[in-house]
Amino acid sequence: MEEIAQARTEDATSLADLYAKAFESTGFKEFALPEKRGELIVWLEGLCGAGKLWFSRDDAGVVSLGHYEPDKDEVVTIATRDGMEGNGHATTMLRKLASIYPTSKVRPVTRGGKAVAERCGFSPSPNDESLWVRIVRS
Repeated sequence: MEEIAQARTEDATSLADLYAKAFESTGFKEFALPEKRGELIVWLEGLCGAGKLWFSRDDAGVVSLGHYEPDKDEVVTIATRDGMEGNGHATTMLRKLASIYPTSKVRPVTRGGKAVAERCGFSPSPNDESLWVRIVRS
């Protein structure tokens, strides 16, 4: 099983490229510009220090990351390294975060994000279709 760890402040620099990819794919390209990299790393250091980022890695570096926001009880970002998509890494990450934060919600914005959310048992909320929730049956 893929090991997923909570990111520490010193992991922020290695997570920056993958978070920049997430920004690019969700319409926030200005935050992924090379001249913004320093600001991105500082922001990620804050997220890491607050315990909001999780990641997995292999010998080549970070494979996937997940960003959970406790104030919203939402997984706000899942990203997978280029060339690793379609291998279940995002699904593994979301399942891990959903097991740690069982009441968490997601707002998938990409087709791939919606497919991952669905595989992990999330579906659109009847009150807000942009917000996906899990129905846990006992």
